[in-house]
Amino acid sequence: MKLVPASQFSIQELTAAYNQTRVDYLVPMPMTARRLGEYIADYDVLLDASAVAMEKNRILGLCMLGLRGQNGWLTRLGVLPHSRRRGTGSALVEYCIQQAIRRRAKTIYLEVIVGNVPALELFLNYGFRETRRLAVLRRPPGPPPLPQKDIEERDLKLTWLSQEQTLDLAKKRKEPQAWLNQVETFVNSGTLKALEIIDPATEHSGWVSYEQTPLQLRRVLLSLEDNTLNGVAGELLYLLHTRFATLDTLAENMPIDAPYLEAYYANGYVDAFSRIEMKLDLPSKSSTRATNSQPI
Repeated sequence: MKLVPASQFSIQELTAAYNQTRVDYLVPMPMTARRLGEYIADYDVLLDASAVAMEKNRILGLCMLGLRGQNGWLTRLGVLPHSRRRGTGSALVEYCIQQAIRRRAKTIYLEVIVGNVPALELFLNYGFRETRRLAVLRRPPGPPPLPQKDIEERDLKLTWLSQEQTLDLAKKRKEPQAWLNQVETFVNSGTLKALEIIDPATEHSGWVSYEQTPLQLRRVLLSLEDNTLNGVAGELLYLLHTRFATLDTLAENMPIDAPYLEAYYANGYVDAFSRIEMKLDLPSKSSTRATNSQPI
């Protein structure tokens, strides 16, 4: 087996390999070449620092590394079914860790789906530790439930924000965001907008970001002046889905203990699955392979 930088492959080749690694995955996540290209750009994935495992001109698996300043992000680790339990996954993780160290990263983050025990054990053996649990929610198309009492009669100040205005607000967020929802992702995608509410009677305020595609709303993420203000949260989501009632919706990687999650459920969202966010603090120079790592 040899490891080859992912930059030596076309997006089409990487997409085909990735999809083969997910044929029996816990949560199927098929990709198109266009979507993978967007994924690489949106999340600052470095193909030169990402790896493809090869044997006799056959792809065995792949792993990608994103980098933002001194923070790295391990993503899209996958091994084809016939190549598992041979150490391929361990070799790919080791490669990306060393690439992050060489680029002076101090920390690597990743997310693993709850229930993916082999991957979780692999990451634990490399020193990754859980930081928090994250929820992935979906909402089918359709109008929201009946509005909260008098929502449409209240003198709320509503502003549909431009991309530039949305980025200005995102930069002021105080709560730490998972990689998928960081302001760098917003900048890279270039298509995010938001709805802002200010209630003159209470002076409460909040906003919700969204990215509109032909069939789906994505990156639906609330930000409140006070995270306990479920009234404002519910109003934001109600008004968003009143305007975009025909679109399926995806909201990813929100802390499962966030108080505003109840507002999502009240507006028709359901749990799709959850992820474990993990973190590894890196040494200042190359380290050796984890001695207790299990093949994957």
